[in-house]
Amino acid sequence: MNKKQQCCNDMYHICQEYISYLTKIQQSGPTQIKAIIRVLQAFGCYLQKNSIELANLNIEHVNNVLMISYAIHVKTTQRLYRSYLRCFLRYLYNERNLIRQNLADLLIGPPMFAKAKPPQFLRSIEISHIIIDDISFTKG
Repeated sequence: MNKKQQCCNDMYHICQEYISYLTKIQQSGPTQIKAIIRVLQAFGCYLQKNSIELANLNIEHVNNVLMISYAIHVKTTQRLYRSYLRCFLRYLYNERNLIRQNLADLLIGPPMFAKAKPPQFLRSIEISHIIIDDISFTKG
């Protein structure tokens, strides 16, 4: 067995153990498990194609996986898949000690403004009033 086959085989076993871990600990449903498996397969294929071992994994690799594999999906699906990948990375770091750094904390997405109540921003005139009021308060 060559190194590439060994890496792929190891990744397969790690993913199987992770799925088993999820079903025991988080009691994930079958639909969610299937989605997680798809995400992990894309992640494993990227690592195998680029000959990246888990011990050498960094945030740039993870970001490339997200850009290449999930760019075709809508934003909400991207957010969900990012969450699945984040949980897997946390598992690799905390439970298995296979990666050197907790990459899950570094994996964040862009802010989502398509919410029922979008964030409100101050207009320049409103900012000016606040600054003027603050200056007059500190002087007086």
